[in-house]
Amino acid sequence: MKKPFNITIVITILLLINPFIDLLTSIFIKNIDMSFSIGIILRLVLVLLLFINYYIFNKGYKNMKFNIFLGLIILLTALYGFHFYAISTNFTFIQRNLIELFKVLYLPIFFILIYFSLGKEKIKNIDKYVVLSIALYSILIIIPFITNTAFSSYAHSKTGTVGWFYAANEIGNIIAISLPLIFKYLLDRRNKVLYKLFVFILVMSAIIIIGTKTPIIALFLTAFGYLIYFMIKTFKERKNINKVLIGVISLIIFVSIIPFTPFYDNLKIHVEYLNITNPTELLTNPQKLDHFFLGERVTFFNNTLDIYSSRDLRIKFWGIGYLEPCTNNEYKTVEMDFADILFRNGIVLFLMIFIMLPIIYFKGVKINKENFIYLISLLLALLISSIAGHVLVSPSVGLFVLILLLSLKKQEEVELKNKISLLSLHMGVGGIEKTLVSQANMLSKKYDVEIISLYKLSEKIPYNINKKVKLIYLSDLKPNKEEFLKEYRNKNILGILKQGIKASYILCMKTSLVSKFIKNSDSKVIISTRKEFTRLLNKYGNSSATLIAEEHEHHRYSEKYIKRLERSITHIDYLMPTSKYLTNYYRWRYKNVSVKYIPNALDIIPKEANKGTAPNIISVGRFVKGKGFTEIVEIFAEIVKEVPKAKLTLAGDGKEMKKVKALVRKNNLQKKVKLTGFISQKELQKEYKKSSVYLMTSYEESFGLVLIEAMAYGVPCFAYSCAQGAHEVINGENGKLIKDRNKEEMINEVTNYLKLKNKKKYIEASRETAQFYSKEKVEKEWFKFIDKIM
Repeated sequence: MKKPFNITIVITILLLINPFIDLLTSIFIKNIDMSFSIGIILRLVLVLLLFINYYIFNKGYKNMKFNIFLGLIILLTALYGFHFYAISTNFTFIQRNLIELFKVLYLPIFFILIYFSLGKEKIKNIDKYVVLSIALYSILIIIPFITNTAFSSYAHSKTGTVGWFYAANEIGNIIAISLPLIFKYLLDRRNKVLYKLFVFILVMSAIIIIGTKTPIIALFLTAFGYLIYFMIKTFKERKNINKVLIGVISLIIFVSIIPFTPFYDNLKIHVEYLNITNPTELLTNPQKLDHFFLGERVTFFNNTLDIYSSRDLRIKFWGIGYLEPCTNNEYKTVEMDFADILFRNGIVLFLMIFIMLPIIYFKGVKINKENFIYLISLLLALLISSIAGHVLVSPSVGLFVLILLLSLKKQEEVELKNKISLLSLHMGVGGIEKTLVSQANMLSKKYDVEIISLYKLSEKIPYNINKKVKLIYLSDLKPNKEEFLKEYRNKNILGILKQGIKASYILCMKTSLVSKFIKNSDSKVIISTRKEFTRLLNKYGNSSATLIAEEHEHHRYSEKYIKRLERSITHIDYLMPTSKYLTNYYRWRYKNVSVKYIPNALDIIPKEANKGTAPNIISVGRFVKGKGFTEIVEIFAEIVKEVPKAKLTLAGDGKEMKKVKALVRKNNLQKKVKLTGFISQKELQKEYKKSSVYLMTSYEESFGLVLIEAMAYGVPCFAYSCAQGAHEVINGENGKLIKDRNKEEMINEVTNYLKLKNKKKYIEASRETAQFYSKEKVEKEWFKFIDKIM
């Protein structure tokens, strides 16, 4: 079933344009005498678009539940229309009541439309857009305040401004109910500090400038709530002490600046108006207490309740009617949403919104740790709605209530199977792919295993995959990086444009295909082998499945890379680095992440080691700049001068092959250097058996599987120390690490080793290292781990 637009994207866009819809509404109300605002029109159009999207394009007309709901809304609106006409034939009166009816029905209609449109999906990661929306509101409050063009928050003597907006109560409520999410965002260490500071200053400034009670009280309650939470956590876990200190300092600062705010000025005006000389008067005088905290809402409630109770049964069912034509202006809006909906629109609508909708909603709610903050925000919204109003009957504020409701929606669970899925970019030549196939073959002995490959580079796979392993290609796509670079080098504008468009399409499809698989996967364990897949797994992975992110790259000490990785594993169950070094580093760096290490496995450890008599050097890998294959040729050219019988085998292929061949010819080494191109595992094993030294000149390696492969044959390894992965394998007894990429030292060390007559201790040490990565040993670790999480 195709959807013309994504509902989550619609919600995101609406969040970002909501401040500007309110701004337009304010401008129209201030300058144009209209019986309805531009905001009502725009939101009505939005509801109609959502209805068309679901009912027509998504075949919602086949959904019986939705049809019943739709029929009920149409019937209800018609009955209310007749009711208003029965009270008065005045067109303006009927029109205003229908507009108020739309405001009341907007939230439930909008909720139901999106609830059904989402289907099995759930709105995720919406917090940052809520924060951005509030930041936009804050900017539209602060700029007018600075330029002295702001509207007053109050119609009378009180102070405070609301920017270019019309209703201070509504804008204050929007900020107030979003505060728990804003605090959550500010306390998340994965978010950038400067941006968090910017948001904090904006929101705090806006709250102070408005001057109304609701956001100030909500701010205090939220900050105090978070402080208590971290104090309890500190007491239990002996950590988060910094957050407690920041919380205490923040509350002290907050209380200290209150006397210099419009809120405090308004409080003094209020106290003077009520003639309160002693705080105990509030306890002994209920009317002053009501006026001080609720602005006489309790008095209005009691008066309106008397009117409502005195009317006949028809009025009780359909409500008094907003601005009912009655004498002496006896009806006053209470400004408590629950009361206003009951009195204004009667028992029928009240029961529909507060009885029927909660039944529909709570059927799909999952209360857990992840949803706790949304629940707190929702309870705060209901509290504000109960005592201050302007929440459930305000479409602008209702949008944020809607987001809280939908964020709590339970995603319908897929029935998971005892199956393991491994996500692969392709099934071509590569260290990651080789490791992945080895893992799949190993795990398939005990579990159902599938490899999910995005690209299908060729029909022939360079690895032997166990028949039990299911290989699934998501597409016939192939990356066009080489084609793009070719056009770029030829400066072909049309070619660059064509390949650029193709690359964009491939990138979009790549994200779409992998995301779709992850969303619909029924595997109990999903393993990502690439960082781009990890981001998608983190975002769309089923919370009931175990999500594992393998990290095959070295961070190269890039703070940007480390933070980006941390952001991409917030919902990942296990991070599995490829080396001990990376494991220890990430355990130290990521305190709240489970970091698990299982070594890469050797498929084969031969029964006998090489004798090491033939002075043959080998190196294996992709011919790319970072592997330094041209430097290997240069080193070998010097070695062969000292060891004339020495030979070099370079196994692999890549874009540096031409440079390597040219360098071989330049040094007249054609008879001494063997360039195999890509060869099968069996052919590679034959080359290892002939070798006595493995030479690595990589600039960086996260692990270096080829090193332990060579050591399995009793071949010591020589590498530059900048390749951190080599530190885990090479210990001085099974080879040498050369510091500072010192080429002369590398030449001397390899030459001296080749000249050694007795190499037995190096060969034995190499074999001993390889045993740690034996298939049998690694297999036991994997089985123990999977049994635990499956």
